[in-house]
Amino acid sequence: MKIINKIVVILIIFLLLFGLENVVTNLYENGISHKAVASYLIPEKQERVKYGTLKTKEEYKGILEIPRLNLKKGFYDSTSSLNNVDQNVTLLEPKTLDNIKESLIVLAAHSGNSQISYFHNLDLLNIQDKVYLYFQDFKYTYKVIEKYEIEKDGTLEITKNENGLLYLTTCSEKDKTKQLVIISKLVSESTY
Repeated sequence: MKIINKIVVILIIFLLLFGLENVVTNLYENGISHKAVASYLIPEKQERVKYGTLKTKEEYKGILEIPRLNLKKGFYDSTSSLNNVDQNVTLLEPKTLDNIKESLIVLAAHSGNSQISYFHNLDLLNIQDKVYLYFQDFKYTYKVIEKYEIEKDGTLEITKNENGLLYLTTCSEKDKTKQLVIISKLVSESTY
């Protein structure tokens, strides 16, 4: 009886391997790229979104890095459903980000202790601290020039309306009725 069980197990493994090889071969023969095959075979290419549904990942529009906070997180285009403060760092302005040097950029995220609190400890940033944006093969370096709190009413008044500024905003961790605003100025760019 044990020999029959071993033969059945070996036969099942052989059929599974042969079947997987046929799937991959058929995908390649039909002109599907290696990247598509990998995403087909590896379910990690998807992420969980609200209500337990699965959604295929999109490419980031850019990446925000704040070394002082050990934060490096991508953000999505403003038209993406993933550009949502309940899931990611969120691009509020501009609606279309094409040129960093000619843009005033506003990014928001949650503070606090949850898994989506990407701006947790944003209040630890100081004047002259560096913030980086990676966008279209360039690394843009910003320096913090201003830090203040405003009333939390769902709006953000742009106090300095000029190109080359990056606003970061989140709820204050010290006073839940306030909103923290950090303004950084573009100081350099380099390829990466």
